[in-house]
Amino acid sequence: ETRTSTYVGLAIIVVALAVRGAICFHDVHQYLESDVDDYRAIAETLSKSGVYGFTQDTGVVPTARRPPLYPIILSFLVLNGSLSAYLVAGLHSLLGCVTVFFVYRASRQMLREIDSHRGSMLASLLVLVDPILLRQCTQVMTETLATALVSVILWWWARHAVWTASIGKNVTLGILLSLAFFCRPTFLVWAGMFCVFVVFAKPYHYSKGRDLIGRGVLLAATVGLPIGYWMIRNYQALG
Repeated sequence: ETRTSTYVGLAIIVVALAVRGAICFHDVHQYLESDVDDYRAIAETLSKSGVYGFTQDTGVVPTARRPPLYPIILSFLVLNGSLSAYLVAGLHSLLGCVTVFFVYRASRQMLREIDSHRGSMLASLLVLVDPILLRQCTQVMTETLATALVSVILWWWARHAVWTASIGKNVTLGILLSLAFFCRPTFLVWAGMFCVFVVFAKPYHYSKGRDLIGRGVLLAATVGLPIGYWMIRNYQALG
């Protein structure tokens, strides 16, 4: 069973890389054609000046526009002052592969009581050929990163859904949720739901009330502290 799962996982990685790579590298110049959300502009400014902002005629102007995770990642893909289309294509291919693989792994965990290979393979196949995701992976936009983060979080949660009290596991989940927020702020609602879940929902009902509340507070703090830092940064930079 373990060997079969390993072989299936490897096959999924190979197929996902082939499909997403073919889509992303088919026309790499598509990543430089438009920048409607200013991610490329922010990334290039950040790479050149170290300032999260825009380069204007008057100089570099700090901004709080757009969630910062994706532009920060893109800033490492800037070569000679310009975002590399080939590196973006490689990044999106890799993120697409991560999404498909962790959907498979999460489904394996969720369907472990039944014949999970068929269901897990179907779930990963649907994600692999999803037309919206295939379209968005050719754009300099956050959807590809966001879906990768969601798949990892779902896998982590499914794998550790029967935790005993564990500081490390809660901190890890909090870090993943904060990264999701910095990719798309709407994930803050999801993070809040997780904080409530760890306090009130099964299988946590076997723990003491003090442990449950502490677990929820720890998770909320792990998510909230980076967000608070970003708010302070924005206040200091923008007033």
